[in-house]
Amino acid sequence: MSAVKLFCRVSICFALCAVVLTGCAGTGRNSKSGPEGNTAVKKDGTPLVEYDGGMITVEEVKFLLGKMPQKERAQYQTPSGIKQLVNTIAERSVLASVARDKGFDKEKDVRAMLEILDNNILSQEVFQKELQPLMDNPVITEEDMKKYYEDNKKQFDKSKVKAAHILVKDEAEAKEIYKQVKDSPEKFAEMAKEKSIDEGSAKNGGDLGWFDRGVMVPEFEDVAFSLKPGEVSEPFKTMFGWHIIRLEDKTETGMKSFEDSKQQIRGILMRTQGRKAVEAKIEEYKANKHLKILEENLAKISETAPAAVTPPADLTPPPPAGNAAPSAEKTPPPPPDIPDSKE
Repeated sequence: MSAVKLFCRVSICFALCAVVLTGCAGTGRNSKSGPEGNTAVKKDGTPLVEYDGGMITVEEVKFLLGKMPQKERAQYQTPSGIKQLVNTIAERSVLASVARDKGFDKEKDVRAMLEILDNNILSQEVFQKELQPLMDNPVITEEDMKKYYEDNKKQFDKSKVKAAHILVKDEAEAKEIYKQVKDSPEKFAEMAKEKSIDEGSAKNGGDLGWFDRGVMVPEFEDVAFSLKPGEVSEPFKTMFGWHIIRLEDKTETGMKSFEDSKQQIRGILMRTQGRKAVEAKIEEYKANKHLKILEENLAKISETAPAAVTPPADLTPPPPAGNAAPSAEKTPPPPPDIPDSKE
């Protein structure tokens, strides 16, 4: 897995931890409550929520909405949605204040998780300010594009093929079918209807229609484009199972020129070289910080890791009133943390 993909996945995991542990209760971490201070902390901005020891401002809620992904932010654009969001932030802020009154924020496990959350926020800042520009603006030369064109000419082949296939689960069955259709190609469509597990094409005698390069998985494409019309391939394997292809027709239209391919190549290199630049920079950071993973201790994690804690369901803000309840997969996540208040 690339460093960039891993970075993004770990960031998502950390964000979920933020939702579980602190919700939107960041406000008031440095505030006072209880006997020594039971008034709302004063800070810049337009007051929106006040409670003993803390305050949430209009500006903080706006900031929070601005940090949400567009899809989640849309759930809170109506008056009822905003009210639900503010109620959730307020409830979590009060719960967090109670936790501080009781000294929970000083417990070892809680402090460890707060450090993880801080690291996540800071790492996201580095990614946005230092790494994202490298990904968005890689240096791509004419020579880079020419080399890619020469090394990947198959991608620019404008030929098309019309093919049919039979897909089965195991090699033995594929070989048995191949023996029959090799000697009697006219039986191919009948065998496809009877034996193929690709239901979409089986009902049409295995017919896949016309397709270009880059449409099918590479193993399938290489075999299909290597055949001559009327030929039947030997069985071969892909991630889907064992295939036998019969090539129905083929158009030989030649190669797309380098000049006509430059925009496509630049787009490909923007992605690949941008990722490489980010991965190289991350490796540089790791080297400068003398990062070392003690692999001999990895096994101890599974021995000592505590069971995961599931947050109470009623702390998740419901979708705004008036909308049909989304499925569990589409339920908007709880809003991110409100920034810490300052005394």
